[in-house]
Amino acid sequence: MRKIRYLILMFIFLTAVSCFSRGESLPWNATGEAGKETTVLFISDIHFDPFSDGAAKELEKTDIAGWRAVLEGAKNGKFPDYGKDTNYALLSSSLAEINKAGAGAGCVIVCGDMLCHRFDVKYRLNCNPAGSEAPFAIKTIGFLAAMIKEALPGKPVFYVIGNNDSDKGDYNIIPGGAMLTALPDYYDTIAPVKAAASDFKKGGYYELPLPGLDKCELIVLNDVYWHKGYKRPRRVKETAGDVEMKWLKSELDTAAAAGKKVFIAMHIPPGIDPYMAAKDKGCKGPDGFMLPEYNSEFIEMIRSHGMVVKNIFAGHTHFDDFRIFSDAGNPFMAVSIIPSISPVHGNNPAFEMAIINSSGEIKDRAVYNMGGYGAGTGASAWGLEYTFCAGYGISDLSPAGMNALAASISAPGAAQDKYYSFYTAGNTLLSILLKKQSAVYDCALVSQNFEGFAACGCGGR
Repeated sequence: MRKIRYLILMFIFLTAVSCFSRGESLPWNATGEAGKETTVLFISDIHFDPFSDGAAKELEKTDIAGWRAVLEGAKNGKFPDYGKDTNYALLSSSLAEINKAGAGAGCVIVCGDMLCHRFDVKYRLNCNPAGSEAPFAIKTIGFLAAMIKEALPGKPVFYVIGNNDSDKGDYNIIPGGAMLTALPDYYDTIAPVKAAASDFKKGGYYELPLPGLDKCELIVLNDVYWHKGYKRPRRVKETAGDVEMKWLKSELDTAAAAGKKVFIAMHIPPGIDPYMAAKDKGCKGPDGFMLPEYNSEFIEMIRSHGMVVKNIFAGHTHFDDFRIFSDAGNPFMAVSIIPSISPVHGNNPAFEMAIINSSGEIKDRAVYNMGGYGAGTGASAWGLEYTFCAGYGISDLSPAGMNALAASISAPGAAQDKYYSFYTAGNTLLSILLKKQSAVYDCALVSQNFEGFAACGCGGR
């Protein structure tokens, strides 16, 4: 992946290609009966870097309400190169497009990683070598929440904790710590609901009704605790991951008893991480995002609550992707992976919308991207990249339908070409490079654990 990013930077003159002609953003929203159909707007991996414009020291001593003025005065108008996180210019541009595209959305889900990579290190380099980054990290997320609220007035916004959204460094969110205790004050959907606020402060997860659909609940997880990179304290009777897994089962059981549908939003997807799998030349494993025991327990819990859990949405990878889980050959769950705003992995900035009907099924998805990214500010333009059904020529987005799509992607042809173009939100060079490892990515689509990945051929090795 480092070689891929290097090549992207070396060939940055190549422009991204969108499968549709560019133009003004098109409204793309549900028009169904209230309570029977809704549109959800998904944003993920903003990775805002408050240090990039050289104004961090001024921001640190400025109230959040004054941050915009400071950043407007400091910005140079250029979008960040591939390999870098979101600066203020890209943040402003993204939210302007989100404002237009999301005007008719019923609610918004932000799938984690609001903060830039290495936030703690950058804080010490730019602000205070001996200080704690926690207050500034909290202020940064508070500022982003205020900006999103302004861009989407009146929309309920639900926030997921990502591995970078920490007051103690990457993959080190502290249960009951300063970050989790402070953030509900900035999240309008959580703060007024006592149980949700309490759960969030304890662990960063919560449950709330999903607006726009009858008898539908949204469960927001903090699955950073389940990741293999999470910094687990020693000598504890019960880990934060174990506590959350018990909480999730209780919530699913309660929803099942009440005849409700459940949507799950999380940051890190379950299953195989193709980036790690591509590096695992000896196919030694385990190549998953989560610790194997947590991955297995989570997927089994979803399988056993298949009548309750209707959809899962995640982020983290920065790419437009999906996963399919099957039981004895029968697909039972699809995971939608939301593309990122940050171009740090060589992808073009993008976000997604989904129309969901009363039965909890996704009718269609649309991805908006910034085409021409990397060719200069003037060449970059937001617009509708594609809609899922028209883009792939399918009408069935159920687990079975998505499993059939995964099978077609595994063979050379139009579906495979589209998948790799959509995967990077239109960065042609990166799509070409990743397609050379197509066997790894094909197996990752349908392998829920390393054993399945190995049975798939370990990506052709």
